[in-house]
Amino acid sequence: MAIGLLLIRSASSSRTPKTLRALGLLVCLQGLIQGVGGPFVGLDRARAILEWEAVHTGLLRIGALMALATGGFVAFTVTLRPARSDSGRAPVR
Repeated sequence: MAIGLLLIRSASSSRTPKTLRALGLLVCLQGLIQGVGGPFVGLDRARAILEWEAVHTGLLRIGALMALATGGFVAFTVTLRPARSDSGRAPVR
């Protein structure tokens, strides 16, 4: 939930504030669901889920690609834009 709140707080100074706020809200909701629903799953059920995921490595790779894409998007959107001169061109250094 802390990462979601951080995304929401930093959204106003980013390139895509609405998208970053939506992503932060999604992360917060995921944290709430896991925090509230976690105790109801049980240890045996959690182990069964982890074993099933270990067998299906393709799904793990898709999840890793989604995490990489999300991280790349966040890194892009929070970096500063290059400064522009009055003519609309980037300044020569």
